Amino acid sequence: MSDPRRALIVIDVQNEYVTGRLRVEYPEVHGSLARIGRAMDAAHATGIPIAVIQHHAMGAGASLFARGSAGWGLHETVSRRPYDVRVEKTQPSALAGTGLGAWLRARAIDTLTVAGYMTHNCDDATIRHAVHSGFAVEFLADAAGAVSYSMPGPLDSVRLIWFCRGFMPVSVPDSNPDVQYRLMGKGQR
Repeated sequence: MSDPRRALIVIDVQNEYVTGRLRVEYPEVHGSLARIGRAMDAAHATGIPIAVIQHHAMGAGASLFARGSAGWGLHETVSRRPYDVRVEKTQPSALAGTGLGAWLRARAIDTLTVAGYMTHNCDDATIRHAVHSGFAVEFLADAAGAVSYSMPGPLDSVRLIWFCRGFMPVSVPDSNPDVQYRLMGKGQR
């Protein structure tokens, strides 16, 4: 068996998740940023190609990830480091509707090492898409992150639950933590 041909895929490490309205909370954002930076440094030092992914919202009047806005910008942890390609995306998966898959195939990449934001959305969608496309995937869980699982306002009853090796939104009408815990398949606390 031959050695894997890896690429580091750094997903959506943008200011919106650090100083904007969708702040990463778990793990603590500055710790995950440092680990993302170390992963990029190690990949660069060993000649592993690095693809930086940047999300932007479609349509006029977008309040989050609007192209050119401060929140849309890559965080300096990523923007000041060398990378091989920057790919813009409008969907959760970095492989959907972008040239990333062709770029990876042109370099005979067979293994994706994924880091970045958000674990339960764009990381998850990209990982699933990659597996379905025939890539092996490694996920740097400590170089990733997510927003709070409890969202204020009208989404207060939405919880993100681990389900079938991925995350999915589940509406929980009862705010009782024991009910939520049972929904996660863990029985009573």
